[in-house]
Amino acid sequence: MRSELRAPRDAPTGPLRPAVSNSNANVGGNVLTLGSQSHNVRAVGLLGKGGDPLEPANAPRREELVDQKLRDIENVIVTRVGGNPVFVRHVATVVEGYYPRLGVVGRGSQSEVVEGIVLMRKYEKSLPVSDAVLDKLARIQREKLLPRGMSVRIFNQRTELVHVTTHNVRHNLLVGMGLVILILFVFLGDLASAGIVAVMIPQALLFPITVLYWQGKSANLLSIGAADFGIIVDSSTGSSTPPARSSGRCSSRPRSSSARPSRCSR
Repeated sequence: MRSELRAPRDAPTGPLRPAVSNSNANVGGNVLTLGSQSHNVRAVGLLGKGGDPLEPANAPRREELVDQKLRDIENVIVTRVGGNPVFVRHVATVVEGYYPRLGVVGRGSQSEVVEGIVLMRKYEKSLPVSDAVLDKLARIQREKLLPRGMSVRIFNQRTELVHVTTHNVRHNLLVGMGLVILILFVFLGDLASAGIVAVMIPQALLFPITVLYWQGKSANLLSIGAADFGIIVDSSTGSSTPPARSSGRCSSRPRSSSARPSRCSR
């Protein structure tokens, strides 16, 4: 607001902000019935006819939209004095400004940078989305769509996180299978029984991997990497332990030709 602008004497300037806010709102009316049809009556009060200068589709018309909004704001009625309307242009100068700065982003030795975050939609896959973002950024750099002197630098790429997660899943499965086979061999003392139990681990994991593949989903630390090998080998261990024990109880004493064949105790 500028005090040197001419305005009617005793014109209040307090309602300036509420007046602009009220002028930039839609007003709903009643329903107008015409025969068998009903029409909703409403007044669109958006300044500048609702056009957003920041919309990418409106970039060629940005200056025109800004000028239209400024003229509409200047013609907003603040109050009335002696029956005469007091417009915004009578008490203030309307120019294009900026929001007050609330923070700053810096990285490394640069104290002024612009940070951007790409959000992935729900149910999308991380790796294809990351690759698509990289292709789009490469196109922006190649076609020089940014202002002169500006460039895009990636400092946190989700593709690396996906590869690390996949490596961890593979590592957990292989190391878990190896430890289970080793522990079973130590406690059972029989390589064949340990092998039978160990074969059940990849077969048990094959089913959830197949279901994930059919559904088009990726394996991660929650779906496959957190598999409980103890639950998988419990039933196999219980089934292979009795034959392993019985095979070790067979009598090895020499038998004569007339003696009856010995039997293994179970």
